[in-house]
Amino acid sequence: MKRAGVDVHAGWRLPGWCGTRPSWRLLAITPLVLALALVACGQSAAATLHQATGTCTDLIGEHHPPNAILACYVTFAPTVTYAQALRTVTDLGMQPALPCASPQTIVLNGRMRDLSPHWQPVGQRALFLQLHGLVVYPNVLAEEHPLSARSWVDQLRYYSPSIIALRDATPLSVAASTISVAPVPQILLNDVAAGGDVKYTCTPILPGPLLTGDPPLRVIHGATATYAQVAFSPTITYDTALAEVSNLGLRLADPCFETAVLIPNAPHLPAEQIGQEAGFAKTQTLIVATTLVASTLWRQQTSASVGVVAVSSASGTSCAQ
Repeated sequence: MKRAGVDVHAGWRLPGWCGTRPSWRLLAITPLVLALALVACGQSAAATLHQATGTCTDLIGEHHPPNAILACYVTFAPTVTYAQALRTVTDLGMQPALPCASPQTIVLNGRMRDLSPHWQPVGQRALFLQLHGLVVYPNVLAEEHPLSARSWVDQLRYYSPSIIALRDATPLSVAASTISVAPVPQILLNDVAAGGDVKYTCTPILPGPLLTGDPPLRVIHGATATYAQVAFSPTITYDTALAEVSNLGLRLADPCFETAVLIPNAPHLPAEQIGQEAGFAKTQTLIVATTLVASTLWRQQTSASVGVVAVSSASGTSCAQ
C-alpha cells in the first residue's frame, strides 16, 4: 500500500524473534528474555535494551473513568538538553502537558456557563531547567501507532537511553474533590522518595465570558482534533519550531493515519515517523493538531509565534492510498 508514491510497508519489520512480530508488552516484563532473543538473532542487546527506574501506569485500552489522567513524569539524564528531551518524547507520540479535569457546566445568572481551566503555556522549559524532567501525555499516535506493538510506557522505559526514571503524575488534590490551583503551574516531588506520584497544580477554573468580546484562553476539550500546517521562516530550526508548537499545547500529527484509524474496517496505514525532522528540513513546515491542553485561541497564538510565516488548514480526507 502506498501513500504519496511511497511504499509505507517497505522495510516495516520489528526487530526481535528474527523478523517475526513478537508480543513486546510481554517481553518488556522480562528484560532477560528480550536480551536473549536479541542475541539469538544476531543483534546487540546492549545497544537496544535500556531500563529506566520506576514506571508509569498505562491506562490505554483499559476500562477507566473518562477523566482519568494518563500523565507521566519523565526524568532525563543530566547531559540531556531541553531540545533533546522534547525530541525524545514527541518522536514517540507524547507531548509536554499538565492535563487537568474536564470542564464543568453551571448555571450563572440564569444562563449555562462552562467552567474551564485557564490556559497556560505547557512547554515546561523552566521546569526542565530546574528539575530536568517533563510531565508528558500520550497522544493518539502513541496510542494507535502500529509500528509500536510496545506500549508507550515500554518505549520510555526500555528503548530511550536518555531517560533515567519514570513516575505517574497527577493533579494535586487539596480535598477529595478539589484540585489545587495556582496562577503558574507547579510540580511537586515531595512524595516521590516514598514511592508516591509526582503532583502538579492546575490553573484556576474560570467561567466563560458573560459579555461579548474576546474569550479567555480556555483549554480546548473534545475528542475531535483540528489539523493545521505551520510554515516557518528559513532561519528557524526544527528544535525551535517544535518548542514553539509544543508550548502552545499543539502536537505533531499524521492526519492520513489518524483519519484511517477512525474508519471501520479501513486498512490502517502505518503512521510515518512521528518525528517530523526530515520533512521539516525540506519544507520548513510542521503538521500539528490541537489537544486537550491547547487554547481556544491556538490559531492566533500560533500565527504570532517566533518564525511562523503561515498557518493553514490540513486534513486526512484526501490521502493517497
